[in-house]
Amino acid sequence: FPVTIDFGFWNDTGLRWSSRRQALYIPAVNSYQRWWAVRHYAKDAKTRYTTLADRKDSCFGVCRAKDLRTTSLYICEDLLSMYRLADAGADAMALCTTSINDKAVAMVARMGYNSVRLALDDDDRQVLLANHQIAKRLGFVKDVKTAGWGKDPKYFSRDELQEMISD
Repeated sequence: FPVTIDFGFWNDTGLRWSSRRQALYIPAVNSYQRWWAVRHYAKDAKTRYTTLADRKDSCFGVCRAKDLRTTSLYICEDLLSMYRLADAGADAMALCTTSINDKAVAMVARMGYNSVRLALDDDDRQVLLANHQIAKRLGFVKDVKTAGWGKDPKYFSRDELQEMISD
């Protein structure tokens, strides 16, 4: 894997590995549905990700931090990053894309956060534009900023993320 995942994190999130398919099954949940994303690692895979969901318009994940009450929400692109943020103590939402759909916007509104940090990897112009568009759609939140980390949260250690989210 390109990401180091410890055993406790693996069990807590419900990740499943298929050796036969060379694929990682990643569970996701939000108030609309429970679903799975499949990350394919086989060299002959036709696509990197497959979505196993009844409703494609509700394919985003939400994960609250364990034992902590936070006033900030971190929004990221992928489910592994979302789980890593939650493991480090942040409430997180994975868009599973670089745009935010109407249902995800409505959920952010219902959750009532004072601040949102956009933790999308800002490695190209398209993602920078996506950050701007997401911030615009979340204009009802008092404080919306980009995290400015330069890469997805899944690539940071738990300790690094804890330090970064405490700022």
